[in-house]
Amino acid sequence: MKISILTPDFSRNCFGRAWLLAEVLQRHYKVEIVGPAFGDGIWKPLSDACGFDVRMVEGYADGRFELGKMLGMISGDVIYASKPLMPSFGAALIRKISAGKPVVLDIDDLELSFGKEFYDSLIWPKKIKDFFLSITDSRAYYYTVILDRFIRFADAVTVSGKTLQRRYGGSIVYHGRDTDLLDPDKFDREGLRRKYFPHENRDRYIIAFIGTPRSHKGVEDLISAVRALDDQRILLIIVGMDEHNAYCRSLEDRSADLVRKNMVRIGAIVFRLAK
Repeated sequence: MKISILTPDFSRNCFGRAWLLAEVLQRHYKVEIVGPAFGDGIWKPLSDACGFDVRMVEGYADGRFELGKMLGMISGDVIYASKPLMPSFGAALIRKISAGKPVVLDIDDLELSFGKEFYDSLIWPKKIKDFFLSITDSRAYYYTVILDRFIRFADAVTVSGKTLQRRYGGSIVYHGRDTDLLDPDKFDREGLRRKYFPHENRDRYIIAFIGTPRSHKGVEDLISAVRALDDQRILLIIVGMDEHNAYCRSLEDRSADLVRKNMVRIGAIVFRLAK
C-alpha cells in the first residue's frame, strides 16, 4: 500500500510534522509527500534529510498554488493530510471526491487560534467581503474556519496530544524525536562553546530558544525576562531567526539594546546572540 502525505507548505516548519509522519510510515508502507512550496524549496532544517519521494508544486506570494497539478501528483491508496488547511486537507477532500481515496487528517495545532482575534473583531458583512477578496489565497483564515467544520468528513483523525484529542477525537501520534541522534553524550559541550562563542567566559549561563519564532510562542516574554534579570553572565540564543520574516525582524528591532552579535551561521540556522 502507498500513502500520500500532503503538507500545506514544504518551505515552512509545518513540513516538519509531515516529515515525521513519513519517517514513521515508511517502515511499513511506500510513502510520498505532496504539496506546495511557498518559499525557497524545502524547509532548510530538513533540506538534507528528506529522502522521500517528494512531489512539489509552486506556491505564490499571494497564496495561490498549482492545485490541479498537485491533485494529479497524488498517487497513494490513502491520503494523509497534515493540518486542516486548504493546501493539504482541502486538496485531500477534493481528491477524495474525485477518486474515492480515503483521507486521514493529522492535527498538531489548534489552527483556529491563529487569526481568531482578527476574525472575531469583524462584523459579518466585513467578513463576507474579506472572504471574497481573499478567495484566491489558500492560506486565508476563512478557509481555516471552513475546513475546521469539514473535519468530520475525514475517514480518520490523528492528533499530536490530549488537548487536541479532547476537541477533535482521533488517535494520538505524539511529536517524536530520534533520541539516539540527539543524545547529549555524543556532543562535546565545552568544545562547542569554545568553537561558537570563543570570546565568552566559561561561567556564562546560556538560555536557548530553539524553533521558529512566532508571536504566540512567548519569545518576547523570554527577551523581557532576560532584560529584567540584567545579569551579564546570561547569554540568550534564539535559534531559527529568519532575516526575511517580519516578526523576526521586529524582535531584533525591539531588542536592539540586547543584541550583541548578528547572524552567526551554522549550516542553515541563524543565531541571534543577546548579552
